[in-house]
Amino acid sequence: MPPPPRRRSYTQRLRAESSAGTRQRIVSAARDALTARPLQNPTVAEVAERAGVVRSTVYTAFGSREGLLRAVVADVNARGGWARMQEAFRHPDALTAIVRNLEEGARMIGSGAAVASAITALAAVDPDAATVAAEIDAVRLRGVRDLVRRLDEQGGLRPGLSREQAVDVLWVLTSWGTYDQLATGRGLDPEAVGARLVDIAVRTICPLPEPAHDHRQDQHRTVVDR
Repeated sequence: MPPPPRRRSYTQRLRAESSAGTRQRIVSAARDALTARPLQNPTVAEVAERAGVVRSTVYTAFGSREGLLRAVVADVNARGGWARMQEAFRHPDALTAIVRNLEEGARMIGSGAAVASAITALAAVDPDAATVAAEIDAVRLRGVRDLVRRLDEQGGLRPGLSREQAVDVLWVLTSWGTYDQLATGRGLDPEAVGARLVDIAVRTICPLPEPAHDHRQDQHRTVVDR
């Protein structure tokens, strides 16, 4: 059978590129609507108008308003460094994975702070945003549990601290609320937030360092014994 005409392949590629461009334009419009009025629910009609498309195009591309919000979060995360977080998560040393995840997470949240704030605020009153926020938390909790399990198996968990207690610590440290308190409340930039989170995590869930041996005390005891 002869190969299909090249023109058909070219036309299909143009259509795919046009579809991807339309999809990205809708996502950008939804992101702008979210951040422009974070306490108001952006409607599909508003997003469609901003993107220059009809409402049916939005539903065709994303299935629902919930799907659109999910796509906005995925787009913001991808731009903010989700791939770097995944790479950090896969590091074989659990403590290194935790440290790098906290650092990369602070950078990623910092780059998408406006969207994170809007989704969190809307989740209290909007079912679609609440579903997306719950999905984000579920992924975060699975990741935290896995990191703690690996840390414990590698002997890096503080003696007397249970896995669940360590999970609770990292759960708090990786939340939007904690980031916002340090960034907005304390005026720290994403790099400083990441460093602070790492310091708190290591001091809380890792074994305490052995106290330095004071040789002067040995000398004092020797003098007294004499």
